[in-house]
Amino acid sequence: MRTWLIPALLVAGVLWAWWAKRRMQERHLRMLIGGARGSASRAHAVTVGTELTAAIVATAAVVLAFVAQGVLGWWWARILLSLLVMVLYVPYTMTLAQVRVKLKVRKPPEQRMVEIGAAPDVAQAIARAGRPFAYYGSLLLPAAVLAFFWHLFGH
Repeated sequence: MRTWLIPALLVAGVLWAWWAKRRMQERHLRMLIGGARGSASRAHAVTVGTELTAAIVATAAVVLAFVAQGVLGWWWARILLSLLVMVLYVPYTMTLAQVRVKLKVRKPPEQRMVEIGAAPDVAQAIARAGRPFAYYGSLLLPAAVLAFFWHLFGH
């Protein structure tokens, strides 16, 4: 059995998420800042609304991936849905994650938003509201990897 592929794809998924996060972070943050219209409470509502919608869609995609394979036998749908979650949702949700790297100091999302033009209270509200969804995205990644490699387990 090629179970060594699971950790390899998990590492590849984390690297992809890091690379894609850097590419889409500014666009995503600009969208959230624009939706906030200068209000910290509106920033919180917009962030929770967009992140919760994305989390529900991604979770449904992973569940459908398991159902597609287990019940319907649609291996292609399982692969497509789990790959979409790994390639799109995980990097999207990681744009609001606090990155802590000991070797190199990274700018926190709040600082990036202030550099883009957000008021400090708006940036703080967006970052605070989005942080739990970033953690959820990191938990959904292994589930998507498992769905992607479901056939290795003989099901």
